Amino acid sequence: MSYVNNQNADVADNDSTELMGSLGQPPNMPKILKTKVTDIKMVVNSRGTITPLIYVDPKIKISSKFELGPIGIRSWDDITECCIFKYGMLGYSIKNGTFDLACVETSDEAKRKANNIVENVQCPICKSVHIASSKTTKRCCNPNCGYWDIKSIWTFFRVCLGIGSIPYMVVYDLYEKGILRSVLDIWNLKDEDLATMGLDEENSAKFKKRVTEFKEIHLENLIYGLGINGLRAASAIDLARRIGAKIPYYQINDDALTDHLVSEKRKELSGAKLALMDSKEPAIAWNYYLNNHSKIVEEISKKVKITPSDVRYTFAGKNVLIGNINRYNRELVSDLIRLRDARIMSRTQEIYWPFIACLIVEKIDHSDKQQQEAATHGVQILTLTHLESIGVLKLPDREISFYLNKDEPSDGLFDDFDM
Repeated sequence: MSYVNNQNADVADNDSTELMGSLGQPPNMPKILKTKVTDIKMVVNSRGTITPLIYVDPKIKISSKFELGPIGIRSWDDITECCIFKYGMLGYSIKNGTFDLACVETSDEAKRKANNIVENVQCPICKSVHIASSKTTKRCCNPNCGYWDIKSIWTFFRVCLGIGSIPYMVVYDLYEKGILRSVLDIWNLKDEDLATMGLDEENSAKFKKRVTEFKEIHLENLIYGLGINGLRAASAIDLARRIGAKIPYYQINDDALTDHLVSEKRKELSGAKLALMDSKEPAIAWNYYLNNHSKIVEEISKKVKITPSDVRYTFAGKNVLIGNINRYNRELVSDLIRLRDARIMSRTQEIYWPFIACLIVEKIDHSDKQQQEAATHGVQILTLTHLESIGVLKLPDREISFYLNKDEPSDGLFDDFDM
């Protein structure tokens, strides 16, 4: 069973053990507490994974200051292993500021109800029943699922508008309410919509100022910022240069694509394998997007000056290692640097310093072991603020604060990254 929602908290006062009672347990074992499942909803997280959301009463009280109502179940096998179903009882234990689920419903009927939930999942966004499943994960297979529109809007906020603090669930909820259906709707948001997003008067003013001042963007940033399925940051640069100075909603029809389409490798594929390959082929993914959404790019080009990709960027051909960047999202920063032609080195492999051109960190720290090693090998150490000051990249900021209802799901659960 996976450890779901392990939360660090002040556990000096675990009142929940007295409020909910426990089952008889052997000595030295954590008490198994119980709560009732009042509802089960499905949400598609930022990575496109369908996540079960379990509402319970009473809430799981980890400490006197921290409790959980809706619980995001990251692994689907927890549903069956813990026999979770609507109006059933859910067991859990608390230890050292975390909690783990436990099974307290053991009847055949309880198992049947839990299995029924797992076996009859449909996409909560588009209602498709075509779901790719594993023991732990489920994902919608509809290529036209609204998830891609949500992902596009969320990515556009972060990459193009530089609003790094916007929670994925803010965009998700506004999409479900029909307020944000494409990136073009960002320019039409009303004051009441901004309030719904969790913006107070001060932060609403900051948000509107950011949108108003958004007047120019490089084409590769726009292509990547549209959140198109199958397009990575490095692919966006290649596409931008193939488009060149042409209008930004130009479809790729060059010799490179023609040669690829008639290649022997592609001839060997068919059916599902070809469809999978298509979804990851940048030029084809871009052309497919324009076939369905050319109006979006056309309208953006009327609002914002879209400049061609530079012939050569500062990091062109360089191997870059991302060090300690603390409050910044590592994945997003890595992609922004990839958009400047850098090759980001994996942190999971042993570092071979002679291959590294520079180490990027949030701040210079002479006591940091990695920075010491980089300096010893003559590797240039650059801070994010320095890169921003010289115009190499624009960092997504956290100046705009979103105040969410604490009874609603935590955005971090669905964003799948640390901010």
